[in-house]
Amino acid sequence: MSTDLQVGIEEYLGLRRTMGYRLVAHDRLLASFADYLGAGGEQVITIEHALAWACLPQGTNPAWHATRLAAVRGLAAYLHAHDPGAAQLIPQGLLPARTRRGVPYLYTDDELAALLAAAHRLEPPVRALTTPCRRTRTSLLMDS
Repeated sequence: MSTDLQVGIEEYLGLRRTMGYRLVAHDRLLASFADYLGAGGEQVITIEHALAWACLPQGTNPAWHATRLAAVRGLAAYLHAHDPGAAQLIPQGLLPARTRRGVPYLYTDDELAALLAAAHRLEPPVRALTTPCRRTRTSLLMDS
């Protein structure tokens, strides 16, 4: 890792943290990116290098690749503001980041009745008394 890039990373992370960002994994990610550039003998952050590094390792979740690219995007913008020759601006949307959400489970009326009945048997008795009253899903929906 070049000294200039290392100093730039430290300044960038310091500035972002003073603005209230925690940036938990950014130290490690940006150090890894700087090592990647150094191994290739590169001194300038380019879109091509950022994309190539972000997509490593191959076969991992595309959302992880987008996270890696987002870390480099912020650093590149910071360095570009100080010296336009140090980094290219990396546009958003180069790597789509879609997270997969779980499918919600919809309880049947019988399952809801069993759940409420079990809640009313909780110990200590005060816990059973503070759970919702015995109502069907239909009556719950009508109250909304």
